[in-house]
Amino acid sequence: MKRKFVCKMIAPLAMASMLLTALGGCTKNAEPAGTDKPVVTIDPVDTDEPVVNVDDTVEDNPVKETETEAEVTPEAEAETTPEATPEDEPAGKTGLKDGERYETVIMLEGMEEPVKYEHVINETIGMEMDYDYESLVRQKEGDREKFISIYDNIDAPENYLEIERSEQDAETAAAAISEELSKTYDIGKSVYLLDNAGDCIRLDASANVGGKTMPDQLQMVYIIPAGDGSIIATAHYAIEAAEGFGHRFAYLMHTMVVK
Repeated sequence: MKRKFVCKMIAPLAMASMLLTALGGCTKNAEPAGTDKPVVTIDPVDTDEPVVNVDDTVEDNPVKETETEAEVTPEAEAETTPEATPEDEPAGKTGLKDGERYETVIMLEGMEEPVKYEHVINETIGMEMDYDYESLVRQKEGDREKFISIYDNIDAPENYLEIERSEQDAETAAAAISEELSKTYDIGKSVYLLDNAGDCIRLDASANVGGKTMPDQLQMVYIIPAGDGSIIATAHYAIEAAEGFGHRFAYLMHTMVVK
């Protein structure tokens, strides 16, 4: 009797267990309730599109310079302004600027000699001219110009050309200079034509008083009319340098222009 009762109890329990197992399996595979997320699909890579090179992108889209530049103050601008050069100077009447250089040829002692000239403009004296900067040293003293031989003592030269301005007219200045030089020299006076400055008065002091001998130091003075006054250029040279520096200074005088 007991055995039959046990069998009747086991059968229903077994069925209930199998039912719970089946329900549990379905619960694991089912989608959770209330899930509204959209389904996301991934498109395959299009292999026909070109590969973008990073360097090419940078080149096509260069980095722009800073659009807002620092403001330049007048002080900073003054500091960066270059100093004036011969190129910045105004040209003179000859078309050359102060300090401008060029090369030419002159005749010395019967032979051609290439020389390098530098242009000089002196507004105080009122003239411009050229000088041989390889043979002469320029010494500027306000209203006076000196061109001294590179071989001489600069403080006590023997061969030099000195130029200054006089408030006297050419005839008055020539008379005063001739009177002074006549104390040592026999003076020869003439009207002389300069290539660029026109007629001038030239005093030749190349002989001792009486005209029979020559002194160690010679002088040639050019008095050029210049407005209300005159320009006086005096060439000093040793007797041994008469053919050298004497002629060299004469060439310089032909480059002079009165402003």
